[in-house]
Amino acid sequence: MIIRAQRPAALLVAAALSVSTLATVPAATAVEQAPAAVVTDAVNPAANSQVIQNATMNWGLKKSFRDYLAKPAVGSRIETTNGLARNADGTFKWSAGTGTYQNGSGTINFPGTLHITGHHGKLDMTFTNVRLQLNGREGKLILDGSSLDMQGNNHVFKDTEFATVDTSSVRVNGSTLTLNNAAVTLTPAGAQAFSGFYNKAEEYRFDPLTVNAGLRGTHAVFSDVPEGAAFYTEIQWFAQQKITTGYPDGTFRPQGNVERGAMAAFFYRMAGSPEYTAPATSKFSDVPTTHPFYKEISWMRDQGITTGYPDGTFRPNAPVNRDAMAAFFYRFAGSPQFEAPAVSPFWDLSPDEPFYKEITWLRSTDITTGWSDGSFHPYEPISREAMAAFIYRYAHMKH
Repeated sequence: MIIRAQRPAALLVAAALSVSTLATVPAATAVEQAPAAVVTDAVNPAANSQVIQNATMNWGLKKSFRDYLAKPAVGSRIETTNGLARNADGTFKWSAGTGTYQNGSGTINFPGTLHITGHHGKLDMTFTNVRLQLNGREGKLILDGSSLDMQGNNHVFKDTEFATVDTSSVRVNGSTLTLNNAAVTLTPAGAQAFSGFYNKAEEYRFDPLTVNAGLRGTHAVFSDVPEGAAFYTEIQWFAQQKITTGYPDGTFRPQGNVERGAMAAFFYRMAGSPEYTAPATSKFSDVPTTHPFYKEISWMRDQGITTGYPDGTFRPNAPVNRDAMAAFFYRFAGSPQFEAPAVSPFWDLSPDEPFYKEITWLRSTDITTGWSDGSFHPYEPISREAMAAFIYRYAHMKH
């Protein structure tokens, strides 16, 4: 497996995984020798993400503001560039929006710049890089820009939450997403762009907006994980974050085991590929300095995530069991305060197991629910698709 040293979204790495608890890992087994197909976990895979394309947004800011700009005394000038156009009624149309959408959430990015001037230069505001964030029933309009205040000082704003948007009326019909007459409410941060002209709650109500967008399925990264496959979205995300690129033949081999060497590389890259110089001499007798993952394995040891085996080996080709993986995730989260239940949620896991606390914590976060028959399979090697799913859920968990 090839894993490139690029920086995905960072996940915190903390604390150590005791070597003694890993001593039962079996001898090295090549990841290419995947076990027979078994549903890895009872947690439902995430719905497939879709690509947003050719999106349009019609919005007029606020009619009373447009009426004000139309007064001859204001002497306003309205410029629309980079794909933004002005409708016949004076409202604006953003086009060529792109983004992603999944399970009611997503972001649409619109090109185009709106520049408004007036009062012989005393009024000067620019809005650009408009993004509509969809998140269930409430969305956000986020944008960049600048404006002059009443004293003539120029204020530049970036990634500003300009307004909230009622997105409860989002509808998906086949390959089309629509949002009709969605209520828009200016935020205090957005009001600053108007030099404090709007300072009452009723003045924060801006014109509603309408969005139309095309949807299409994302292109499958791996030939053996087609769209619609179990954990398709999680594995796509795994690749998009550059945590892995799969195998040279274009496959992911979802039911193959995760090897300890690859695991070290996953964690290193999830931590953001931090600056690190590996020691000139290996601390493990079976990990030469020429090993493809020597740097990552050494880093993991220096971080105290693992110390290897009592015999001085690391066993980079050995698979990682599910119980040990639960302990890794628990320590990623900073070993949070957690009282393990007196009664195990899994019939094949007793409270006196070495990683009972970590496994039940993992269950409490809904990163896993185990198998549909109520088991967890703690001593079974974790599959590559399950690893992708666990990391995806952890990354999207509210910490």
